[in-house]
Amino acid sequence: MLKTIEELYDGLVQYYYPIQNKYSYVSLGGSIPLIITNTIPFRPVKDIDIISTQFISKAEIKYEVFGCGLYELDDQPFDIGRYKTICNKPLTQDLGLDLFINPQATYYYIKYRDLKLRISPPEEIFQFKFKRGLQSSHQTKQDLKEFLAVL
Repeated sequence: MLKTIEELYDGLVQYYYPIQNKYSYVSLGGSIPLIITNTIPFRPVKDIDIISTQFISKAEIKYEVFGCGLYELDDQPFDIGRYKTICNKPLTQDLGLDLFINPQATYYYIKYRDLKLRISPPEEIFQFKFKRGLQSSHQTKQDLKEFLAVL
């Protein structure tokens, strides 16, 4: 879990940015773009949501970006902390990586500190969060409340 804005930045540098640099068809989705664009207030983040317009497997990301051994390759949910001893980068405990395939996804670039990030538009993020509705996690519901409070 990324508990501070500094941990969030470090998490983007260590985990998202290498993926974005390797795969030109992915963007950052979920709550992180909402937080870094000040659409919602900061809150601890438990996962990094990757949106891809093309098929890509988590196994490929784990191997190509994080250096996990081939024997670890599968497409099960990717808990970054679980791989801290087999990947070649220092990893944060209890931080997940979620991968969503959406051929219609769009993105735009923003500058966040010294990073040039591809992020999903807030409208798409909220559309997905509303679509999930009552089945959503507590954090998703909280994001929706924060967004509605701004309106």
